[in-house]
Amino acid sequence: RGNVHIKDSKVDIFCESGTYSLGGSEATLENVTLLFGQTVVSGTALNQLKEDEFELLDGVYTNCNTVPIIDKNTGQCPFDVKIYARKFSLRLDSYVHVFDGIVYAKELPLFYTPYFVAPAKTKRQSGVLVPSANYRQRLGTGFSIPIFLALGSWHDLTVTPTWWTQIGTHLDLDYRYIYSPTKKGRARFFLLEKSFNPALATPW
Repeated sequence: RGNVHIKDSKVDIFCESGTYSLGGSEATLENVTLLFGQTVVSGTALNQLKEDEFELLDGVYTNCNTVPIIDKNTGQCPFDVKIYARKFSLRLDSYVHVFDGIVYAKELPLFYTPYFVAPAKTKRQSGVLVPSANYRQRLGTGFSIPIFLALGSWHDLTVTPTWWTQIGTHLDLDYRYIYSPTKKGRARFFLLEKSFNPALATPW
């Protein structure tokens, strides 16, 4: 009981109280956050059914912890996409099954789904992230499709092409690396189809 942190080769678990088998095959935990790779699940109760199978009640799931952050409050971080649900059934290095879920983007609810399947893998993978639509007064309406590229175990690149109704195509390149606790950084580059002028009287 108390400020509990359980760590093994695959996962970090933070909880307030619970019962945990030293063999890592069974557990019943309360007010818990479980971290493995990019995946974060947190909720009121977590039951470990087998060594790599869990059931989470009344909680949140995200697979956007790309840094990754290892902290008991990670589930409260404003990640790009989260799913709040009544129940999660997940297996490490496999998939999470979501029941009665609401998908959020930057804490904004998008839609409800009675059932949803999402990846729950410790190994980072390249793929398309959730598309988004935006509006800016001098740019117009924009539609983005971010693409995440896992370049290796310590660096990655997110390519985000956006088409704006007033300025055309915009490309955002976001490179990040964490080579060691003391050697890490980030670089961002932007490419515009048309030159942009911040003056309010000029459209570009």
